[in-house]
Parts: sequence; structure tokens; C-alpha cells
Amino acid sequence: MSDLTPEIIEARKKMAEKFGNLKLGGKGTEKRKKLVVHKSSAVQDKKIIAIAKKAGAKAIGETSEINIFKDDNTVLHFKKPKIEYSPKEKITFVTGAPENKSK
Repeated sequence: MSDLTPEIIEARKKMAEKFGNLKLGGKGTEKRKKLVVHKSSAVQDKKIIAIAKKAGAKAIGETSEINIFKDDNTVLHFKKPKIEYSPKEKITFVTGAPENKSK
């Protein structure tokens, strides 16, 4: 520190006054905790995909959207879903993020 000039020491004091005791990283500083948001539909999609694979389902061409109308006057809306069909089991699998809408 003997090579520090008085101008550098003075500039550091001004910075310390302006910003306070600010540390970014290094030993003794707090770690930033990233908040991870889990989507429950992703877990369900993985299970459905595994079941579809066991059933031997094949992907059907691209579909832009699907609307499923329920008895309680609500609509289950899928935007860009993945559709698979198993002719052996006669089952259609629809995976994607659903959105509940009222009529």
C-alpha cells in the first residue's frame, strides 16, 4: 500500500462516503438465493409422457390450440399442445399448459 498516492486514498474515501460499506462477492458476503418456482404441470406432463411412451403413442401433427368444454360451463384451453395417439390402446394424450376459462 505504500505505492498509493494521496489522490487515490482521497478518491477511495469519497467512494466509501457515497456508497457506504458495499461488498459484491468475496469472503464473508451473503450469497444470493435464487427463488425457484416449480410448475406442477411439468411433473404431470412427465408422467403422461412416460405413460404415452409405454402405450406406444405416436405424435399427431402440429395443432395450434385445443378447447375442451366442461359440464360446469368452463373451458380448458391448451395453447400449442403436444398430441399423441395410441391406436393399440385407443387413447389420445394431450400435454401442455392448460388455462381455465369461463364461457
